[in-house]
Amino acid sequence: MGNENQMVRGITFVLPNVMPELSFESIRSRFDDTLTNLYHKIPKETFYLGKVWVNLERIQTIQDILSYNFDYVFYSPYAMEIEMSQIMYMFGKPIVVMKSALSRIEATDGDSTYYIYQAKLPYESCEKSYVDELIKLKNEYGYHLVQKVAQNQGRLIVLTDLQTNEVLFVSAILAEYVPNFTGYQFCRVVG
Repeated sequence: MGNENQMVRGITFVLPNVMPELSFESIRSRFDDTLTNLYHKIPKETFYLGKVWVNLERIQTIQDILSYNFDYVFYSPYAMEIEMSQIMYMFGKPIVVMKSALSRIEATDGDSTYYIYQAKLPYESCEKSYVDELIKLKNEYGYHLVQKVAQNQGRLIVLTDLQTNEVLFVSAILAEYVPNFTGYQFCRVVG
């Protein structure tokens, strides 16, 4: 099996069949050369953009009971040792890099065996502080400033097979802020 085939089949993810397309050039400035290198290294069907709209008004009303723990789940027909890297960007420069090994659970469905990979990441203190600051900015200076802050941020999630060092999946995440709106959308990134 060739490397390209192994990367495409190495991990499975569920995305809608019909997705809008976004040009690579339109997101490149929010990241460093890591994005460009990954985009040219891996098959295009393993590289996506996730747009996330954050609802600060809703967060403000439920902040006392809100959990900032993130749970990432992926699955594959292959048993692998997978590392997830998250790189946070501000003005196109990396400011935080976090790496974590994904736990693996074997599951069966009839005659099929597959593996579920999971990372539970507790961001409680740093994410809560960040959201608190965004709420303060919005309340003091208006939502346009929060939109500007969001426009200058990005995050890369990269899954790598530690045994072969192959990149299996990349998701570039961009947050936006629209008052009283929550949502997300996956896009195909095209050259």
